[in-house]
Amino acid sequence: MDSLSYKFFIITKKPEFPKHIKPGCICFISEYKYKSGISKSAHVKTLKVTPFPSAPLDYDIDVNCMESLTPDEAGLLLPVPDDDKLKWFRNQESIQTALRLNLGTTVVVEENGEILIGTIRYIGPVMDPSYNSPMTGRFFGIELKGADRRKGNTDGSFSYKELFKCEKNCGIFAPFSRIKPLISNSPTKPEPPTQQTTEDLSPGDKVTYFTNEKCQHGIMLNVEEEGGAYFVKISTGTDATGKRGGEIKVPLDMVVKGEVPSEPENIDVDTPPREALADLHMGLNSMVEVTFASGNGYGIIRWIGNLPDIKDTMVGLELEEEYGVSDGTFKGQRIFTCPPKRALFVKLKSCRPDSRFQISSANHSQKIPDFPDREEKVDYSTGKLEPVPPITTEQVQPLLIGRMRGIQGHCNSCYMDSALFSLFSCSSALDSMLFKSTTPEDAPIQRVLLRDIVNPLRSTGFVEARHVMNFRQQLQKHGYHHSFTTDEKDPEEFLIIIMHHILALDPLLKLSAAGKVQESYCYQIFLDQNHSLVLPTVQQLLEHSFLSSGLKLAEVRSVVNTHL
Repeated sequence: MDSLSYKFFIITKKPEFPKHIKPGCICFISEYKYKSGISKSAHVKTLKVTPFPSAPLDYDIDVNCMESLTPDEAGLLLPVPDDDKLKWFRNQESIQTALRLNLGTTVVVEENGEILIGTIRYIGPVMDPSYNSPMTGRFFGIELKGADRRKGNTDGSFSYKELFKCEKNCGIFAPFSRIKPLISNSPTKPEPPTQQTTEDLSPGDKVTYFTNEKCQHGIMLNVEEEGGAYFVKISTGTDATGKRGGEIKVPLDMVVKGEVPSEPENIDVDTPPREALADLHMGLNSMVEVTFASGNGYGIIRWIGNLPDIKDTMVGLELEEEYGVSDGTFKGQRIFTCPPKRALFVKLKSCRPDSRFQISSANHSQKIPDFPDREEKVDYSTGKLEPVPPITTEQVQPLLIGRMRGIQGHCNSCYMDSALFSLFSCSSALDSMLFKSTTPEDAPIQRVLLRDIVNPLRSTGFVEARHVMNFRQQLQKHGYHHSFTTDEKDPEEFLIIIMHHILALDPLLKLSAAGKVQESYCYQIFLDQNHSLVLPTVQQLLEHSFLSSGLKLAEVRSVVNTHL
């Protein structure tokens, strides 16, 4: 298909129908259909457009909910995560900068929380468009240079097709949202903080204050006025004698909000050998807790290493709550990536395993696996992991009833836990999706689902929270949602991502309403408040919901999986 014979749009406001189309979704319509629709009416209210990734589904969407895109803009935005597309569409300066990038341009690229330097070797799609899709998105193939060599994941090939050539693991394919031209190799000094005002500070804010030419950190308690001057009362954690609970008053002009680097130069960050961590029973992706002045805090270890002028081994935590000081940066340098105010750097010895997820029978001396390493060692083109059969009626009592059974919840994972449990614990109706051919970048998601969730659930009746968190990290890492590891989602959204976007399954349901057939992956059962059902069966629930909504099954399925 020629992309120039199509019109492209981005959804800027959520339409009333269909419900699953969200702001940031990119759609297309052929020039012929577009001109035909325009010629029939001077005031077009809706356009029948097809959303990416293209499927044989098109929808009438209100034109007031869309803005047009050029083919170049659509190509750049397609590989960007859905939740970020609209933000980058508004950032026209970045789009125009990306359109001016050429082969041979030196750029910085963000990859797995690191900022790497490389040279553009390829610009274009990484997969050929299908027969019903006008484009697949524009990627930048980058050859990493210098100290960043071997930090990539390709030799310039994608899905066994060579797009450019470099040494093994020296290349990266990235969307424009993760790269920018390298202006200067020398570090720049940060601008001095602007004049602080009392309105800038609130009790509980993390602050940096300066005393005796030293830069220190604390928690802002309140602002007091003395003799016409303002002073900030700060909790320092310890007083001058080293006792906990210390406080200090500092002039307002010596306090800035947040964590400010004390030195402008770059930081050399070292990672200690793994043997040094062997006795600490914690590793990357471990769920831990730390003690704050206000009580215990919980998070996940995202980084382990050494920081300048600190002898102890440090960890970077992604906290469950906004008790942190950054989004994964330390003194201006990116260490890992997480939502704002969720990152905190503490001594490893200050952490302990999350007491909410202790298993009495677990062997805590066994090191938690490093998930990224496990992913790299798997050759997805060979070998086949067989599934464990679903749990039978006789096995429900010993496997699924009692403490530490089912899928362990953690950090707003209930929507995913319940959906996965319903789909795979006692039914094999959707086992085919575990082996359906998928793209190389999505294969790790499929394998983690089978190896770490489905098989343990069926064989032992229990899935540890860390495995589900790994699964959520894989979804987030591959760009399907930027907050999969922190926020609660709608099960329908999760199921559509797995079935449609990753596995490209055919829609499971065909529903008929007012004579029109609509395909769908799932259907939410709704009941009116005045229904007369007292203790209905599943069939009664489904029939009552269909009747109330005026729906019928256009095609009867042999199996209907009901998630309550």
